[in-house]
Amino acid sequence: MMKMIRHSIIYHILIGITFLYVGCSESGTNPNAESDPYNALAEGWASFESGNFSEAIDHFIFAQQQNTNSAEANSGLGWSYFKTDSILKSQSAFENGILKDNSVVDIHAGLAIIYNFLNLYNVSNEKVTIVLNAEADWSFAHATDINYLDLHLISAENYFNLRNYANSLEQVRYINSIFFCDLTTQEGILTLETEINRLKLTL
Repeated sequence: MMKMIRHSIIYHILIGITFLYVGCSESGTNPNAESDPYNALAEGWASFESGNFSEAIDHFIFAQQQNTNSAEANSGLGWSYFKTDSILKSQSAFENGILKDNSVVDIHAGLAIIYNFLNLYNVSNEKVTIVLNAEADWSFAHATDINYLDLHLISAENYFNLRNYANSLEQVRYINSIFFCDLTTQEGILTLETEINRLKLTL
């Protein structure tokens, strides 16, 4: 009798372990355990577009770990870090992405913004030129409110801070063609600065 009870107990224990194993296998325990880096990229952009930037960062890091040559993973990281105000991390992600694939326009656009933040006005303008030469009407596919007009405005601000007021005005007039100011006067220069600041609030 005791032998039969022991066998029954062992049988039910084994059944319980089997169900526990199957349940864990089906549900998974790691939300970032995508089957491949391409799924991780898709999940990362989905999280980015929904405004969940911390989750996006986790997905892009996973994609990068799975494929260290993925410039798109770096692009995703750069934009996600930018959205969380992690400017230096964003810069590093973008610059590493450029080393992997210099043709990714979105990365150059991201660097144009980051270099402007860091007061690196000349190199920011270089990145703006690269993007607009490649795609004059560029827009960021994962946040279409970021587009070529923002790059013209960044360039206007860069030129203004470099005291190249004529080029700054040219960039402003690309956005607002009816704007004009007299750059031979201090008042005109201040008017240009005011218009740049106004556009920064409206674009």
